[in-house]
Amino acid sequence: MVVSVSKLKKSLMSRIDEDDLFEVEKIDRYCSLIALSRKLEKEIRKEGITKTTVNASQEFTKAHPALSELKSINSQINATGKSIKFKKVLNEKPKIVYDKKPKKVSLL
Repeated sequence: MVVSVSKLKKSLMSRIDEDDLFEVEKIDRYCSLIALSRKLEKEIRKEGITKTTVNASQEFTKAHPALSELKSINSQINATGKSIKFKKVLNEKPKIVYDKKPKKVSLL
Protein backbone atom coordinates (compact mmCIF):
# COMPACT_ATOMS: atom_id res chain seq x y z
CA MET A 1 0.00 0.00 0.00
CA VAL A 2 1.44 3.32 -1.06
CA VAL A 3 0.65 6.17 1.31
CA SER A 4 0.65 9.71 -0.03
CA VAL A 5 3.57 11.83 1.12
CA SER A 6 1.18 14.40 2.61
CA LYS A 7 -0.56 11.72 4.74
CA LEU A 8 2.82 10.34 5.79
CA LYS A 9 4.00 13.80 6.79
CA LYS A 10 0.81 14.47 8.76
CA SER A 11 1.18 11.17 10.60
CA LEU A 12 4.86 11.78 11.40
CA MET A 13 4.20 15.35 12.55
CA SER A 14 1.63 14.06 15.03
CA ARG A 15 4.29 11.87 16.59
CA ILE A 16 6.92 14.58 17.27
CA ASP A 17 7.21 17.78 19.30
CA GLU A 18 6.16 20.33 16.65
CA ASP A 19 7.78 23.14 18.65
CA ASP A 20 11.18 21.53 18.03
CA LEU A 21 12.09 23.06 14.66
CA PHE A 22 15.00 20.67 14.19
CA GLU A 23 12.64 17.67 14.37
CA VAL A 24 10.19 19.39 12.01
CA GLU A 25 13.07 19.89 9.54
CA LYS A 26 13.92 16.17 9.80
CA ILE A 27 10.32 15.28 8.93
CA ASP A 28 10.40 17.64 5.93
CA ARG A 29 13.68 16.15 4.75
CA TYR A 30 12.41 12.61 5.29
CA CYS A 31 9.28 13.28 3.23
CA SER A 32 11.29 14.95 0.46
CA LEU A 33 13.55 11.90 0.27
CA ILE A 34 10.51 9.60 0.11
CA ALA A 35 9.07 11.65 -2.78
CA LEU A 36 12.40 11.58 -4.62
CA SER A 37 12.74 7.84 -4.05
CA ARG A 38 9.29 7.24 -5.53
CA LYS A 39 10.15 9.32 -8.62
CA LEU A 40 13.32 7.30 -9.17
CA GLU A 41 11.45 4.02 -8.71
CA LYS A 42 8.87 5.15 -11.27
CA GLU A 43 11.63 6.06 -13.75
CA ILE A 44 13.35 2.70 -13.25
CA ARG A 45 10.06 0.80 -13.76
CA LYS A 46 9.38 2.82 -16.92
CA GLU A 47 12.85 2.46 -18.47
CA GLY A 48 13.88 -0.93 -17.03
CA ILE A 49 16.67 -1.81 -14.63
CA THR A 50 19.25 -1.97 -17.40
CA LYS A 51 20.26 0.56 -20.06
CA THR A 52 21.95 -0.21 -23.35
CA THR A 53 24.45 2.28 -24.73
CA VAL A 54 25.51 2.13 -28.37
CA ASN A 55 28.92 3.58 -29.16
CA ALA A 56 29.75 3.19 -32.88
CA SER A 57 30.01 -0.58 -33.38
CA GLN A 58 30.06 -1.37 -29.65
CA GLU A 59 27.04 -1.97 -27.46
CA PHE A 60 27.09 -1.91 -23.65
CA THR A 61 24.38 -2.95 -21.23
CA LYS A 62 24.68 -1.45 -17.77
CA ALA A 63 22.53 -1.09 -14.68
CA HIS A 64 20.21 1.90 -14.75
CA PRO A 65 22.09 4.91 -13.30
CA ALA A 66 19.12 5.70 -11.06
CA LEU A 67 19.67 2.43 -9.18
CA SER A 68 22.80 3.76 -7.47
CA GLU A 69 21.02 7.02 -6.68
CA LEU A 70 18.08 5.08 -5.25
CA LYS A 71 20.43 3.09 -3.03
CA SER A 72 21.99 6.29 -1.72
CA ILE A 73 18.61 7.89 -1.08
CA ASN A 74 17.37 4.79 0.75
CA SER A 75 20.40 5.02 3.05
CA GLN A 76 19.59 8.68 3.72
CA ILE A 77 15.95 7.79 4.41
CA ASN A 78 16.99 5.15 6.93
CA ALA A 79 19.47 7.46 8.66
CA THR A 80 16.99 10.34 8.82
CA GLY A 81 14.22 8.07 10.11
CA LYS A 82 16.45 6.73 12.88
CA SER A 83 17.41 10.25 13.97
CA ILE A 84 13.83 11.47 14.45
CA LYS A 85 12.87 11.76 18.13
CA PHE A 86 9.32 10.46 18.40
CA LYS A 87 7.11 11.09 21.41
CA LYS A 88 6.31 8.12 23.61
CA VAL A 89 2.99 6.57 22.71
CA LEU A 90 0.72 6.01 25.72
CA ASN A 91 -0.86 2.85 24.28
CA GLU A 92 2.54 1.31 23.69
CA LYS A 93 3.00 -2.13 25.22
CA PRO A 94 5.83 -2.42 27.74
CA LYS A 95 9.02 -3.95 26.49
CA ILE A 96 10.03 -7.22 28.08
CA VAL A 97 13.69 -7.45 28.99
CA TYR A 98 15.11 -10.84 29.82
CA ASP A 99 17.91 -11.18 32.32
CA LYS A 100 20.77 -13.56 31.52
CA LYS A 101 18.82 -16.22 33.38
CA PRO A 102 15.65 -16.90 31.39
CA LYS A 103 13.51 -17.24 34.54
CA LYS A 104 13.82 -13.54 35.48
CA VAL A 105 11.70 -11.11 33.49
CA SER A 106 11.41 -7.40 34.13
CA LEU A 107 9.19 -4.82 32.47
CA LEU A 108 10.46 -1.40 31.44
